[in-house]
Amino acid sequence: CGWSRVTCQNVTTTSTSPRVTAIDLSFLNISNDISTMRLGFSNLTYLYNLNLSHNSLQGSISQDISSSIALTSLDLSFNNLTSLYPQSNLSLLSNLEFLHLGSNNISSSVSQAIPMDCTHLQILNLSFNSFFDLPSQPWNTCIGLKTLDLSHNQFDGSLLPLGFSEMPSLTYIDLSDNRF
Repeated sequence: CGWSRVTCQNVTTTSTSPRVTAIDLSFLNISNDISTMRLGFSNLTYLYNLNLSHNSLQGSISQDISSSIALTSLDLSFNNLTSLYPQSNLSLLSNLEFLHLGSNNISSSVSQAIPMDCTHLQILNLSFNSFFDLPSQPWNTCIGLKTLDLSHNQFDGSLLPLGFSEMPSLTYIDLSDNRF
């Protein structure tokens, strides 16, 4: 595997050929509607790290990315993404440890950005978007979450029903520049 921006490793003891484990396509000025792109990431069964940050990607997160269930790190920050529909797009990514969707134009509920099982999630950055709904429900499985940045969104209402107390590992939370 001698491709620039692609990392390959032997992932099993019986594997004789390296598998693609990481792809970094950040800062390449890619400007397409990501929801219509056929990227083939879901065929890379050992893809753990995908970085498409700092481009000009538009639309919603493609089914191709959301089907890459081995992902532990997904960075789509600093693009022009607008939505997370369909709702199940990120819900199956239960191995995620790092999710950065900050600095986009996403207008959605936070529950659509969090995997149904977020036990492994340690860092979640949804800052500088237009998220508008902060439900109390998805937080109860985020027991490993250490860093949560929800700053600069459209949240309003009360913080009291949120289950932040159910996240024993949480050491940093930023809710600034919302409408609480």
